[in-house]
Amino acid sequence: MQKIKSFLFFKRSFPYIFKYKKFLIIDLLFVIASTFCEINMPKLLRATADIITISLKKNISIPMQDILKNAFIFIILAILEVIGIFYMNYIGHLMGAKIETDMRRDIFSHIQKLNVDYLTNTKIGQLLSRFTHDLSKITEFMHHLPEQMVIVSLKFILSTVIILKTNIYIGFVILCFSPIMFFTCRHYNIKLREAFKDTAIQLGELNASVETSLLGFHIIKSFSNEKFEEQKFEEENKKTYKAKKNLYINLGKFNGIMRIFVLSAYFLVAAVGLLQLVYKNISATSYIMCFMYADIFLRQIISLLHTIEKYQEGYAPLIRFFEILDIKPTVIDYVKEDDEETKLNVLDEKIEFKNVCFRYEKGSKNVIDGLNVTIKKGEKIALIGFSGAGKTTFCSLLQRFYDVTDGEILIGDVNIKNISLKRLHQMIGVVEQNVYLFSGTIFQNIQYGNLNSSKEEVINAAKEAGIYEFIDSLPNKFETHVGERGIKLSGGQKQRVSIARMFLKKPSILILDEATSSLDINTERIIKDSLKKLSKNKTTITITHRLFTIKNSDRILVLQDGKIKKEGSHEYLINNDEFYKALFKEMI
Repeated sequence: MQKIKSFLFFKRSFPYIFKYKKFLIIDLLFVIASTFCEINMPKLLRATADIITISLKKNISIPMQDILKNAFIFIILAILEVIGIFYMNYIGHLMGAKIETDMRRDIFSHIQKLNVDYLTNTKIGQLLSRFTHDLSKITEFMHHLPEQMVIVSLKFILSTVIILKTNIYIGFVILCFSPIMFFTCRHYNIKLREAFKDTAIQLGELNASVETSLLGFHIIKSFSNEKFEEQKFEEENKKTYKAKKNLYINLGKFNGIMRIFVLSAYFLVAAVGLLQLVYKNISATSYIMCFMYADIFLRQIISLLHTIEKYQEGYAPLIRFFEILDIKPTVIDYVKEDDEETKLNVLDEKIEFKNVCFRYEKGSKNVIDGLNVTIKKGEKIALIGFSGAGKTTFCSLLQRFYDVTDGEILIGDVNIKNISLKRLHQMIGVVEQNVYLFSGTIFQNIQYGNLNSSKEEVINAAKEAGIYEFIDSLPNKFETHVGERGIKLSGGQKQRVSIARMFLKKPSILILDEATSSLDINTERIIKDSLKKLSKNKTTITITHRLFTIKNSDRILVLQDGKIKKEGSHEYLINNDEFYKALFKEMI
């Protein structure tokens, strides 16, 4: 069963290899050429030694012409072998780099298609380990395996045949070691595979630990928790050491046992060969040739050890690679391109939740429970409620980060499942409390709202967002680097960059998720003016805990346990609903 599973994983990797079949063919041709050269060298040396031996026995002059001819052929073979080895390494590694590039592209592209819940539940450090450590190990064995199989097979077969033809007893010694070698490799195969897998997983955990600490560096400093983080890191570091220790113990045992077999083989070949020489069953030159071919045979065992090591190093990461590719998006884009009718219908942009229920996991409680609400085009609504009431989930469902468990969500008269995800996400813009800026310049971060926008459009968006004067005062202006996650900018400055980004995107539906909750009064005033411009003529959904910011909303939806407890204007709710009144007094 394990063999079948292993073969299936290898079979899935074949397209990556066969895509570069020209490289593979050239690589294997150089393999065969260099192998041919090496195999013929001992025969040439024996022929030369025989010429000298015969000449000395017959007491005649040594035919230097034949000696020089053989020496010339030997040098040519040696040069061709070196050239073959050089190009074999160059082309093989180049093919491996191309395969690695393709696999990295595929895994990155696939992750982009996965849903928010996957990255929410996955450690980023583990993913980074797949992109770097895992792929380098996979491609190292993927390009080495075909060439090593050809080299080992040719040298095993040819050297054994030549030895058997020369002397059957020496050949028998060589043949005896083949099954011993095979069963030893098979025994350690499983142990090494598990050890390499454990090491790869633990390296991912170590990466995750380092990444978390570095991203939270300022928090660590502010709480003076450096020692605590060092202890956490040390625990993961020790686990990594233990995983590698177990790996190296198994590798040491494997290599040690195989080395004993190799040395034993050398000894027996030498002993049996000397006996055959004593009994005159073999000439001295043939004995030397057999020993050289035995050396070629036994060196392939060492080569096989390295191949098996590469195989085990690459097999576990290969499984982890395909595990990611096998993850299916929970939210499926049923529509790749919207038809004209759909495009016309969604222009209406009325949003409607019909009997919507949603839970994050099977068997868990509904976060949204039987929700019915209609939001008119251009209406400004606010969602309020205690934490866990379902406000953020409401907006996540509208963006189809998750699919509803029951019911349906419509934009215009179209179920959002019948709108392409690209079109849906283009329609909806989100300004959040926790702004994410990419490492790069201010210009690049604003232009991210519309990658086709011109410099003039980026500048206008910055002016609309009220951040142009600040940017213009900087030495490098728009080319100023914001640092990792925008660390060089204040919270208000990052928020205004994100708003500028949204001016470029020009969404028709706007979600403001606690957009001003963590800002000082002056910054909040500036940003509120920008948001007012941004939300003009747009359907706007505001989530906030600061209720005085939503007094002017057309309608306020009070959420409790995933249901709309009450809805209406601020004046209506403050006068007619005790829950809203209590909520307002508590959060104001």
